Parts: sequence; C-alpha cells; structure tokens
Amino acid sequence: MIDISVLEKRIGIDFGDKNLLITALVRKSYANENKNFDHNERLEFLGDAVLSLIMAEFFYNNSPGHEGELTVERGSLVNKEKLPIIATEMNLEEHLLIGKGEKMDVKAREKYLGDSLEALIGAIFLEKGYEIAKQFVTDNFSSHMDLVLIENLNNNPKGKFQEEALKRGPENPSYKVLDEWGPDKNNDKHFRIGLFLKDEKVAEGEGTNTKEAEKKAAEKGLDLLSWS
Repeated sequence: MIDISVLEKRIGIDFGDKNLLITALVRKSYANENKNFDHNERLEFLGDAVLSLIMAEFFYNNSPGHEGELTVERGSLVNKEKLPIIATEMNLEEHLLIGKGEKMDVKAREKYLGDSLEALIGAIFLEKGYEIAKQFVTDNFSSHMDLVLIENLNNNPKGKFQEEALKRGPENPSYKVLDEWGPDKNNDKHFRIGLFLKDEKVAEGEGTNTKEAEKKAAEKGLDLLSWS
C-alpha cells in the first residue's frame, strides 16, 4: 500500500479508511495506467459541493453583502485560479499520483492541483464529517478568506459603515426610504434613502434603486463621520 502517513501528519487527520485517502490522490490519468486504482473524480465532485457550502456559510456569517455579493465572494475562492495556489501552499502535489502524460503537461498542472484539493476535501468529509472538513478548509484557506473580506469591505461602503458602527456600539445601522418618485419603467424611478444609527439620521443618498441609494448614503455617512 502507498504510504500516506506524511500527508496525514501534514493535514492533521488520521484516516481509518486509507484507501479513501489514496483514491483522493489518484488522477484519472494514473488510474488509466494502473488498473488497480480508482481515480478521484467522484470525490472531486463531492468536495466541490462541500467546499462551496463551507464558503457560503463563512461569508454568510462574516460578510454584510447581499446575495450577489456573497456569490462573488464565494466564487473568488472556489475557482480554478485560487485552488491551485492553496494546493501548492500545502505541498499537495508531492502526494498526488499522476499519469506520465498529464504530469509532463505544464498546462494541466493548475487543473489537477485544484481538482485534487477538492477530492481531498471530499474524502475528509466522508471520513470525518462536515465539521472536520470545515476545520481543514479554515486552516488552509483562512488567510485568503480574510483577504477577500478586507478587500470587499473596502469596496463596500455599506459593509464598511456597519463594521465601523459595530466597533463603537451595539447598534446596527438601518436604512429607510424617505422619498420615491418617477415612473417604474426605464430606470426612471428614483429613491431617497436615509441612513440611521439608533433613531438619528446620519446621511442621505439618492439612486435609481434602493441598493444604489443605500450605497451612496453609506459613502456620505463614512465621510461625514470621518470613518473612511
């Protein structure tokens, strides 16, 4: 049997089912050359779903963004560019079983690294359950997760205002429609939104939809309170 003890120590997880971990490391190209091995594509499918759920939960709990922004935040970490970087940071490649042709294909490297990281997450989920899989992801993705939050808060005045407000007290900011006018069609509708802390109005913003007006109110609030 292939020795996986070094990888187990590296990830801090001891597999009862050693074959499950080995399968997570086997690329289809290797299985085609070595008929006694199962490849990791099914585990990759599972790991992709588990990773997406973990990231969705993280950003739901830690980001003030709306649905579209949360989707972008999750996607910035669960993608073909970011996963190979994290796999490289883990030195995962030295444990992978890759066919000769694929191993020589430089262009294939990012794909097999990202896919195999997802397969490893799938294997951890099957072996140890969701919470251990989440801890593994948190341990290995945390710096990237925090960076996404910081970058998006800096580009998200509503999130920035909420963060600054909570530093100074328990009150969440609130937004109220103060006025609206114009026809609904052709983006001719306009809204004036008030930004409030407790019952005190901090700033106002206008826009062709409530989201735009709230953003402008938050920008003005940050400026007026010198929180920017």
